[in-house]
Amino acid sequence: GLVGSEMCIRDSHMANKRNVIITFANQKGGTGKTTMCAMFAHYLSLLGEKVTVIDADRQQTLTQLRRLDLMNQDEKPRLNHDKRYKDISGADTWEVHTHIINNAEDTGKYMAKLKEIEGVVLIDSPGSLTQDGLVPLLVMSDFIFCPFIYEMGTILSTAQFLVFLGKLHNRFGAEMKAQLSLIPNRHKPMVGTAAERSRIEQTILTLSRYGKVSPEIKDVGRIQQYSTTTFNAMQKNACEPAFQFLLKENGLAALFGIWADEREKEAAATSGESDKTKKK
Repeated sequence: GLVGSEMCIRDSHMANKRNVIITFANQKGGTGKTTMCAMFAHYLSLLGEKVTVIDADRQQTLTQLRRLDLMNQDEKPRLNHDKRYKDISGADTWEVHTHIINNAEDTGKYMAKLKEIEGVVLIDSPGSLTQDGLVPLLVMSDFIFCPFIYEMGTILSTAQFLVFLGKLHNRFGAEMKAQLSLIPNRHKPMVGTAAERSRIEQTILTLSRYGKVSPEIKDVGRIQQYSTTTFNAMQKNACEPAFQFLLKENGLAALFGIWADEREKEAAATSGESDKTKKK
């Protein structure tokens, strides 16, 4: 039970120095948690990072979408000369692995294994706070990204999720290092009265006390109609301000720069050893 999961949390360490675990989480459905996980995976892949996605949601949306995308990827797309919709993802894509959370102890052990994977691990978490095993998933993450929309029911539900995270911080103290960022999603900037816009500003101010609040991601239909194997310029442009904020403000951009330097040095060293072997 929880005792076992707490032992796993205390015993966990960064088994791979080039490893970051980011969990997309919110207890409210419809906020774009799964969509943002996929968009961020595409974006990081474009930056040259190795990305592994863990589908831990019981609905298994990403797992099912990847299966369908792979089945349909050989079909010829409809003629469309609009560059905004052209696939820019390149040949390399990210992996999807399914892991259904059953209990806290097993989840703690699984999270420890994820820390051994080189690169960025993105987790699409279950959408229920009562899910057994959710605690070690959140506590052992390095970052928690919480998408939400400016709608009263969603904001109230997001507030409950923040209270839940606060209780975890109180319970686990320094053992919970996850930094929180909030992502306003599906934003319609031209909609709403002055009073409604004022409430949005107040919401941002309130949420910023709990974590970093990124720029809004505009309500673009092409984001909702996403694929796990393709990524287009319109989707990239809609997400980029928020994603650049998340990378910079959480120190991830600098970290990825260090990783790139290390990989370059390792490649040079390997090349040097290979040259010496050939000369012999």
